[in-house]
Amino acid sequence: MLVNTGCLKRTCTLAVYLFVIFQMTLVWMTDDGNRRVWIRGSLPANNSRVLNTLRERFLDSPSSLPYNFSNDSFYIANKRGSSWQYINYYLKQFFINQTSGFFVEAGALDGEFISNTLWLEQTLGWKGLLVEPDKDSYRQLLQKHRRAWSSNTCLSNSGHPKETVHVAVRLNEVYEGVPWYHRGASHEFGITMPPKYDPFFEISHESYAMVQCFPLASYLWALNVTTVDFLSLDIQGAEEAVLKSFPWKDFTIKAVVVEMSDSHHNLTDIMKGVGYKLLNSQEIEFVEDYIFVRDELLVI
Repeated sequence: MLVNTGCLKRTCTLAVYLFVIFQMTLVWMTDDGNRRVWIRGSLPANNSRVLNTLRERFLDSPSSLPYNFSNDSFYIANKRGSSWQYINYYLKQFFINQTSGFFVEAGALDGEFISNTLWLEQTLGWKGLLVEPDKDSYRQLLQKHRRAWSSNTCLSNSGHPKETVHVAVRLNEVYEGVPWYHRGASHEFGITMPPKYDPFFEISHESYAMVQCFPLASYLWALNVTTVDFLSLDIQGAEEAVLKSFPWKDFTIKAVVVEMSDSHHNLTDIMKGVGYKLLNSQEIEFVEDYIFVRDELLVI
């Protein structure tokens, strides 16, 4: 279900909000009732029904087909922009000699444009998981034939499975710009983007769709993964809540990159509290990227 409101700004009218919530309830009543009941509510991240539903309905297997990357010159000229070079520099410092590993990239877009994990997969042969809630971006991700698991869902910021409204952001065709940067600003309904994004949203339009969310831990348990070598979070305002609700004692995560769009946060304190050191941070355009490592696991 997709609702296109033609909004030019991120703030929606009450009428649109009520319409979306009504549709949320309608879908729950008319779709597969048992499936819906078991993927929303205060269910533990390791609940067996949650994990089975995630495996059976919301995970796509790695592709065995040849890669199918874009040959568009404008796309190619921009796909390693923004913070890609900064992050890739540290990935090479950390992992250049590690020919096997597992990554998770949430906010994967199409799996190629400013992908923080493609180098790990393509060059070092790593396996991993790509999570992207935007339906159109995810269709294009599947066409890239990545060698990773993938899921057209979002990370839950509550520690429990839930359904939410995804706000898909697109560059208006009458304006010039890099369309995928605008797609990257897509976010969960109800998350307030900082004022510095206002000029960005003024040349964009928005549409709304329901999306299923799972806790980060649920994906890992569903895939029988206990060690993640690299975690990349670019989920537009939900990062802190996802990290706070993650059961760190049950998993080993070596390095974490978090993209933050708002400078008012407690990210460093959160990560320090679970044993991570802030290695570096860098502000680029609208966002700031933070790189965290565990001292006992990763030394450069």
